[in-house]
Formats: sequence, C-alpha cells, structure tokens
Amino acid sequence: RKVNVGGNNYRLEKRNAPKYSIDGRGGGANRQNVYLWTSNNNNQNQHWQFNSINNRSSNLDAIADGKILVYPNPASNTLNISNISEGSHSLKVMNIFGQVVIDKTINIVSQEFNLDVENLATGMYLLKVDTQSIIKFAVE
Repeated sequence: RKVNVGGNNYRLEKRNAPKYSIDGRGGGANRQNVYLWTSNNNNQNQHWQFNSINNRSSNLDAIADGKILVYPNPASNTLNISNISEGSHSLKVMNIFGQVVIDKTINIVSQEFNLDVENLATGMYLLKVDTQSIIKFAVE
C-alpha cells in the first residue's frame, strides 16, 4: 500500500501489516537489497518516488543490453531490435515460465529487425539473440 509521506514521497507498506514498510537502508546504491522494517514516516530510507515513463517516442523506454537496443518497451505490435551485426542470427523469445514462444533465424541486412509481437499475450518476456545476454521486455 502506498502511504503519502509528503514531498512527492511514499512509504510502501506491507499489505495487512501496517507496522512494516519496504526500507532501502542507507546509501541508495544500485542493486542494493531492500528490507521490511518497522514503519516510520520520518525514515528517509522508506521514502520512494514514482516517475511516469509513458512517452513512447522517447528513448527512455528503450532497453540497451550491450550493443543490442530493444524498443519500445512495453511493445504492443512491433518490437524494434537494433544494433545487431549484419548476417544470420538465432532469435528466441521466452515467456516468464521459460517456454520458448518465438524461435527463428533472422537475416540482418541493415543492423535492425522488427519483430512482430502482436500475437503475444500481455506480460513479460525475455529476448535472446545468438549468445547475447537475455534482454527483458514487456508486451501490453
């Protein structure tokens, strides 16, 4: 549950346990663990902000993994995949259960490929091109 603590900050309270909130501890480093801690509106480590990323024309919605760029995210009809080296590549899309829902060989001529995702159900997916790291994206 979001509890407004002022200044565009919110405390994220555990459902059915109002005495406990998500606490980011000190420092605010990337990939830092979070904890459930006794709720306190004055504890800065329990203050969270939410920013909108609804502007689909912005590259803020793109996810870059190494050289490969995937956008828009979330996608509705087409997922654009760019910065792929020219030539033949293996492309796989997996759902959150690890099931492969798209498995194809693509031939890149202009370092960009448009993947049709119109028939995928709304949800989170993982994209793998050749042996590159897996890239997460959403379909809405």
